[in-house]
Amino acid sequence: MSAGLKQRLQSANEYIARFEETAARHAAERGFDGIVCGHIHRPCIRDIGGVRYSNDGDWIEHRSALAESANGYLQILHWKTGESVVESIPHAPPLAA
Repeated sequence: MSAGLKQRLQSANEYIARFEETAARHAAERGFDGIVCGHIHRPCIRDIGGVRYSNDGDWIEHRSALAESANGYLQILHWKTGESVVESIPHAPPLAA
C-alpha cells in the first residue's frame, strides 16, 4: 500500500512540475515576464527559466490567495486561524505591467 501511495504522489508531483514548466515556457515564447495560474491549486511564486510563475492555490484546501502589494510585488496570502499571513518572496522584483 505504501509503495502505491508513493508512486501516485510521485506521479502527481511530476505532473505538477510539467504543468508549471510548460506554462512558464509558453509565457516566455510569447515574450511575457510572468504567468499567473490557478489550475494546479498549489500556491507558489517562483522563477522558472527566467519567467515568474505564480499560482494562487485555492481557498478551500490551502486557504490561499495571490495579491499584489502597493509597490508591485506579488505575495501569497494564507488564512490561518483567524489571521492572514503574508508569504513574501525575497528578492523578487515587481513585474512590468
